[in-house]
Amino acid sequence: MKILLAALAAVALVGLPAPRAPRAATVLQLDLPEQADLADLVLEGTVQHARPLEQPDGTVATEYELSVSSTLWGEHRANRVLRVPGGVLPSGRGTLVPGLPTLAVGEEVLLLLSAEGTHEWRLPVGLGQGKFRLTRAADGRRLAVRDARGISQVGSVGTTEVEAAEVFEYAEVRARLEAALNARRAEGR
Repeated sequence: MKILLAALAAVALVGLPAPRAPRAATVLQLDLPEQADLADLVLEGTVQHARPLEQPDGTVATEYELSVSSTLWGEHRANRVLRVPGGVLPSGRGTLVPGLPTLAVGEEVLLLLSAEGTHEWRLPVGLGQGKFRLTRAADGRRLAVRDARGISQVGSVGTTEVEAAEVFEYAEVRARLEAALNARRAEGR
Protein backbone atom coordinates (compact mmCIF):
# COMPACT_ATOMS: atom_id res chain seq x y z
CA MET A 1 0.00 0.00 0.00
CA LYS A 2 2.84 2.45 0.86
CA ILE A 3 4.45 1.78 -2.52
CA LEU A 4 1.17 2.49 -4.31
CA LEU A 5 0.70 5.80 -2.44
CA ALA A 6 4.28 6.85 -3.18
CA ALA A 7 3.82 6.05 -6.87
CA LEU A 8 0.55 8.02 -7.02
CA ALA A 9 2.18 10.99 -5.29
CA ALA A 10 5.09 10.93 -7.78
CA VAL A 11 2.70 10.81 -10.75
CA ALA A 12 0.65 13.68 -9.31
CA LEU A 13 3.74 15.85 -8.81
CA VAL A 14 5.04 15.27 -12.33
CA GLY A 15 2.00 17.05 -13.73
CA LEU A 16 2.49 20.19 -11.64
CA PRO A 17 4.23 23.21 -13.13
CA ALA A 18 7.63 24.09 -11.66
CA PRO A 19 7.37 26.80 -8.99
CA ARG A 20 8.48 30.27 -10.04
CA ALA A 21 11.78 31.46 -8.67
CA PRO A 22 11.13 33.92 -5.82
CA ARG A 23 11.89 37.56 -6.49
CA ALA A 24 14.65 39.02 -4.37
CA ALA A 25 12.79 42.17 -3.40
CA THR A 26 9.87 44.37 -4.32
CA VAL A 27 10.54 48.11 -4.42
CA LEU A 28 8.89 51.28 -5.63
CA GLN A 29 9.96 51.98 -9.21
CA LEU A 30 11.83 55.29 -9.27
CA ASP A 31 13.04 57.31 -12.20
CA LEU A 32 16.36 59.14 -11.92
CA PRO A 33 14.83 62.51 -10.89
CA GLU A 34 12.82 60.78 -8.14
CA GLN A 35 15.94 59.03 -6.90
CA ALA A 36 17.86 62.31 -6.95
CA ASP A 37 15.07 63.92 -4.93
CA LEU A 38 15.27 61.21 -2.26
CA ALA A 39 19.07 60.89 -2.06
CA ASP A 40 21.04 62.31 0.84
CA LEU A 41 24.38 61.65 -0.85
CA VAL A 42 25.20 61.25 -4.55
CA LEU A 43 28.76 60.44 -5.50
CA GLU A 44 31.09 58.82 -7.99
CA GLY A 45 34.11 56.91 -6.88
CA THR A 46 36.16 53.75 -6.91
CA VAL A 47 35.82 51.02 -4.30
CA GLN A 48 39.21 50.65 -2.58
CA HIS A 49 38.45 48.14 0.20
CA ALA A 50 35.58 46.01 1.50
CA ARG A 51 35.44 44.68 5.06
CA PRO A 52 32.63 42.57 6.54
CA LEU A 53 31.71 43.34 10.16
CA GLU A 54 29.60 41.49 12.69
CA GLN A 55 27.01 43.84 14.14
CA PRO A 56 26.02 43.82 17.86
CA ASP A 57 22.72 42.13 16.91
CA GLY A 58 24.58 39.28 15.16
CA THR A 59 23.89 40.40 11.61
CA VAL A 60 26.69 41.14 9.16
CA ALA A 61 27.35 44.47 7.48
CA THR A 62 30.06 45.50 5.04
CA GLU A 63 32.15 48.65 5.17
CA TYR A 64 33.33 49.90 1.81
CA GLU A 65 36.08 52.47 1.49
CA LEU A 66 35.68 54.62 -1.60
CA SER A 67 38.03 57.05 -3.25
CA VAL A 68 35.55 59.76 -4.29
CA SER A 69 36.14 61.47 -7.62
CA SER A 70 32.97 63.59 -7.59
CA THR A 71 30.20 64.46 -5.13
CA LEU A 72 27.04 65.67 -6.84
CA TRP A 73 24.95 66.01 -3.65
CA GLY A 74 26.11 66.16 -0.05
CA GLU A 75 29.39 67.04 1.59
CA HIS A 76 32.39 66.21 -0.57
CA ARG A 77 35.10 64.08 0.96
CA ALA A 78 38.00 62.64 -1.00
CA ASN A 79 37.53 59.33 0.80
CA ARG A 80 34.33 57.88 2.26
CA VAL A 81 33.53 54.82 4.29
CA LEU A 82 30.06 53.47 3.58
CA ARG A 83 28.46 50.83 5.75
CA VAL A 84 25.67 48.74 4.29
CA PRO A 85 23.79 45.76 5.69
CA GLY A 86 24.77 42.35 4.35
CA GLY A 87 27.99 40.53 3.71
CA VAL A 88 29.92 37.39 4.56
CA LEU A 89 32.42 36.96 7.39
CA PRO A 90 35.62 34.92 6.85
CA SER A 91 33.93 32.10 8.80
CA GLY A 92 31.32 31.85 6.03
CA ARG A 93 28.47 33.19 8.15
CA GLY A 94 26.68 36.09 6.58
CA THR A 95 23.62 38.20 6.03
CA LEU A 96 21.83 38.56 2.69
CA VAL A 97 19.63 41.56 2.02
CA PRO A 98 17.44 40.86 -1.02
CA GLY A 99 17.63 43.55 -3.69
CA LEU A 100 20.65 45.31 -2.19
CA PRO A 101 23.51 45.61 -4.68
CA THR A 102 27.05 44.70 -3.73
CA LEU A 103 30.20 46.66 -4.49
CA ALA A 104 33.41 45.08 -5.72
CA VAL A 105 36.92 46.27 -4.94
CA GLY A 106 38.23 48.18 -7.97
CA GLU A 107 34.74 48.91 -9.26
CA GLU A 108 33.97 52.47 -10.34
CA VAL A 109 30.45 53.44 -9.29
CA LEU A 110 27.85 56.19 -9.27
CA LEU A 111 25.77 55.87 -6.08
CA LEU A 112 22.56 57.56 -4.97
CA LEU A 113 22.46 56.93 -1.22
CA SER A 114 20.04 57.40 1.66
CA ALA A 115 20.84 59.28 4.83
CA GLU A 116 22.67 57.29 7.48
CA GLY A 117 20.24 55.23 9.48
CA THR A 118 20.40 52.41 11.98
CA HIS A 119 23.96 51.13 12.55
CA GLU A 120 25.23 54.09 10.42
CA TRP A 121 24.02 52.27 7.29
CA ARG A 122 23.44 54.02 3.97
CA LEU A 123 21.30 52.25 1.40
CA PRO A 124 21.17 52.86 -2.33
CA VAL A 125 17.92 54.71 -3.10
CA GLY A 126 15.57 52.11 -4.54
CA LEU A 127 18.04 49.34 -3.61
CA GLY A 128 19.54 48.05 -6.90
CA GLN A 129 18.18 51.12 -8.72
CA GLY A 130 20.60 53.35 -6.77
CA LYS A 131 23.87 51.87 -8.03
CA PHE A 132 25.44 52.35 -11.44
CA ARG A 133 28.68 50.58 -12.36
CA LEU A 134 30.75 52.87 -14.57
CA THR A 135 32.60 51.20 -17.41
CA ARG A 136 33.71 51.72 -21.01
CA ALA A 137 32.35 50.22 -24.21
CA ALA A 138 34.72 48.63 -26.72
CA ASP A 139 34.66 51.89 -28.72
CA GLY A 140 35.71 53.90 -25.63
CA ARG A 141 32.30 55.41 -24.77
CA ARG A 142 31.65 55.68 -21.05
CA LEU A 143 28.65 53.66 -19.87
CA ALA A 144 26.58 53.46 -16.70
CA VAL A 145 25.26 49.96 -15.97
CA ARG A 146 22.44 49.42 -13.50
CA ASP A 147 21.95 45.80 -12.53
CA ALA A 148 18.74 45.50 -10.55
CA ARG A 149 17.97 41.94 -11.68
CA GLY A 150 15.85 40.01 -9.26
CA ILE A 151 13.92 43.08 -8.16
CA SER A 152 10.23 43.59 -8.79
CA GLN A 153 9.51 47.28 -9.29
CA VAL A 154 6.04 48.56 -8.46
CA GLY A 155 4.99 51.61 -10.46
CA SER A 156 1.86 53.42 -11.59
CA VAL A 157 1.19 50.85 -14.31
CA GLY A 158 1.74 47.76 -12.18
CA THR A 159 4.70 45.59 -11.34
CA THR A 160 7.74 45.15 -13.57
CA GLU A 161 10.21 42.38 -12.93
CA VAL A 162 13.76 43.41 -13.79
CA GLU A 163 15.21 40.60 -15.88
CA ALA A 164 18.40 42.17 -17.26
CA ALA A 165 20.97 44.82 -16.49
CA GLU A 166 20.28 48.21 -18.05
CA VAL A 167 23.05 49.97 -19.97
CA PHE A 168 22.95 53.75 -20.36
CA GLU A 169 25.23 56.34 -21.88
CA TYR A 170 27.10 57.81 -18.92
CA ALA A 171 26.84 61.39 -20.24
CA GLU A 172 23.04 61.08 -20.44
CA VAL A 173 22.73 59.70 -16.89
CA ARG A 174 25.04 62.37 -15.53
CA ALA A 175 23.18 65.19 -17.34
CA ARG A 176 19.75 63.98 -16.15
CA LEU A 177 21.05 63.58 -12.61
CA GLU A 178 22.66 67.04 -12.53
CA ALA A 179 19.46 68.62 -13.93
CA ALA A 180 17.36 66.94 -11.22
CA LEU A 181 19.78 67.95 -8.46
CA ASN A 182 19.96 71.54 -9.76
CA ALA A 183 16.14 71.71 -9.72
CA ARG A 184 16.23 70.42 -6.14
CA ARG A 185 18.76 73.11 -5.16
CA ALA A 186 16.70 75.83 -6.85
CA GLU A 187 13.60 74.77 -4.90
CA GLY A 188 15.58 74.63 -1.64
CA ARG A 189 14.94 70.93 -1.06
